[in-house]
Amino acid sequence: MYDYHLHSNNSADGKRSIDEVCSIMIERGFKEIAFTDHLDYDCPAQNDHLLDYDRYSADIEEARQKYGRLIHIIKGMEIGLQPQVVEKNVEYTLKNKFDFVIGSVHHVDNLELFTGDFCQGKIREEAYPYYLEEVCRMVESFHNFHVLGHLDVVRRYKGFENRTMTVEEFPDLIDAILKNLIETGRGIEVNSSGYRHGLNDTLPSLNIVKRFRELGGEIVTVGSDAHRGDAFGYKITESFRVLKEAGFAHVCLFREGNPIMVDIP
Repeated sequence: MYDYHLHSNNSADGKRSIDEVCSIMIERGFKEIAFTDHLDYDCPAQNDHLLDYDRYSADIEEARQKYGRLIHIIKGMEIGLQPQVVEKNVEYTLKNKFDFVIGSVHHVDNLELFTGDFCQGKIREEAYPYYLEEVCRMVESFHNFHVLGHLDVVRRYKGFENRTMTVEEFPDLIDAILKNLIETGRGIEVNSSGYRHGLNDTLPSLNIVKRFRELGGEIVTVGSDAHRGDAFGYKITESFRVLKEAGFAHVCLFREGNPIMVDIP
C-alpha cells in the first residue's frame, strides 16, 4: 500500500511528528509513504505557511534510519500555487531538493477555499469555472511540480448544495488543465480526502480521472491528504479503485523526481 500525500507537524496545520506518522503507517500496513508538508507563500490566514527545509530533511533522515527496513519514506512537498508567488516558488524548488512535489491551489484571489471565503457571495456556476480558470493559469505558469493536487478541491468545502464537477459541464477548462499536465510530463493525484468531507468521492472524481486517461495521461499518484492520526491512509483503497475504473493498471512512485510505474495493489 502507498500514500503519497501526508502532513506532519512540519506543516503549520499538521498534528503528528514524522516519527509518529511512520509508526502509524507501518501499523496500518503501508510499504511506502511520501511526506508532503506545506509551503504556501502569502496565505490570507497567516501571511506565509513556510517549510523549514533543514529541519524537515533532518526529521525525514532520522525516520529513514529508524524505520527504513519497514517502510520506504519519500521526502516530498505540497506547494501552494498563486500567481503572485510564482517567482518565490521557483526559487524555493530550485534551491531545495525533493523526491516528489505536489502543486495545489488553496487560494484564489487571495481568498481561502478552506474557510469558504472564496465561494461566499458567488453562485456555483460562477465559482467553479472561476476556480478552474485559476488552476489552468497556474498549471501553465509554474512547472516545478510532479502532480497537480486535488484538482477539483473547491468541491470539498460546503459552499453549495450541488458539489459535482464534471468534464461534461466544464469540458474546455478541465481539458486544458489535463492536456497541459500531460504535454509537460506531469500528472494528477487521486486524493481520498473527499470521503472525510461528505463527498463520498475522490478528488478529482472518477469522471475527471477517466478523462485524464482518455487524453493519454500516465502519471498518477494516490494520497489521503491527512493531517492527523485517524486520517492517515483513510479510504486510500478508494483512490486505487478509481484508478482501476478509469483504466489504469499502475500507480506512480517517485525516486529523486522520476516516476516509477508499479502495479496497483
